[in-house]
Amino acid sequence: MKKRIGLIIGVLVLCGLPSLSGAAPFNGSDPMVCATIKAMECLQDGGCKEVTLESLALPPFVVIDAEKMEIRPTVQSDINRVSAIERKETVDGKLILQGAEDGLEDVRDGLGWTIAIGEETGSLVLTASGDGLAFVVYGACTLLGETGPQNAAWGYEGEAGPAHWASLSPEFSGCAGSNQSPIDLVTAEMIEADLEPITFDYKPVPLEVINNGHTIQVNYASGSRIVVDEIPFELKQFHFHNPSENRIAGQAYAMEGHLVHADDEGNLAVVAVLFEEGAENDFLAQIWNRMPKEAGGKAAAQGETVSAAELLPPDQDYYRFNGSLTTPPCTEGVRWMVLKNPAAVSKEQADAFHHVMHHDNNRPVQQVNARPVLK
Repeated sequence: MKKRIGLIIGVLVLCGLPSLSGAAPFNGSDPMVCATIKAMECLQDGGCKEVTLESLALPPFVVIDAEKMEIRPTVQSDINRVSAIERKETVDGKLILQGAEDGLEDVRDGLGWTIAIGEETGSLVLTASGDGLAFVVYGACTLLGETGPQNAAWGYEGEAGPAHWASLSPEFSGCAGSNQSPIDLVTAEMIEADLEPITFDYKPVPLEVINNGHTIQVNYASGSRIVVDEIPFELKQFHFHNPSENRIAGQAYAMEGHLVHADDEGNLAVVAVLFEEGAENDFLAQIWNRMPKEAGGKAAAQGETVSAAELLPPDQDYYRFNGSLTTPPCTEGVRWMVLKNPAAVSKEQADAFHHVMHHDNNRPVQQVNARPVLK
């Protein structure tokens, strides 16, 4: 039996890649995209030196799928090998994945490996160890889809644009589904329904703003929720699109905000807030003041908090339909609640968002097909 080197705890403590405060521990129910930040070669006596990724033959971006028990490269990699996960467990709020000692040929023959994932949009440490030597790979991870993919090879323009999403990767095949979002909400074709009011329970949390290259996103610490169908859904994050993704009777709005929630079983519910051009929005001004200008940027200020309740208009009547994530992998089965009454955003604020994104970041409307839309 080859020696294992106990680096996981030390690496997490000493090198501590930043993780998002308040994020819930990752439980492996959704795949994560992880981008390699750096790789270190460490001797048993503790000495480490940085090494190139080429020396490890490790894809720069990988999808870690603890549900399927496998690690696979994204479409951005020309390496096709898939590594099996032999065992997983949760220790001190971290998901620990382990492979066989000879299981990670992608890294180096004969080395066992361990992965520790901190939080849903936090850090990853991979240690492949054996015979007094370890290769330690640091990465930053994010859940796929509406919760903020940073490194999947998709975009809003050209060959990586929405018309091609379904063909970019098997991961994105759901983008060709029949219950996709967004849609054009045509009031004359809707079904009258006695919709129960959404119960909102949003609490102030420390403000942290992320530019993930596809949107500006605010991650939300645990403890805030909505109740829909008598089911509590915890608020995970909210983000923005310009112009709006959903339309009302053919009308697009200046912007749209999505508040993304998940229940205990991982089912998603999205509350959409439309923004029409008008007066400056004080809530958005707070976010925009911290908006990172470059993709991958993150901004926070000690002691500054934000409350998603301030994003909501006073009248919270809504349209409802079943749909999907509006970004790859376009997973269906999402409860959508589009608030009927828009909030205001100034032209200057909408333009500032567009300037940072460099392009529109809205998916075109999809076919409603046989779905009922309730009002």
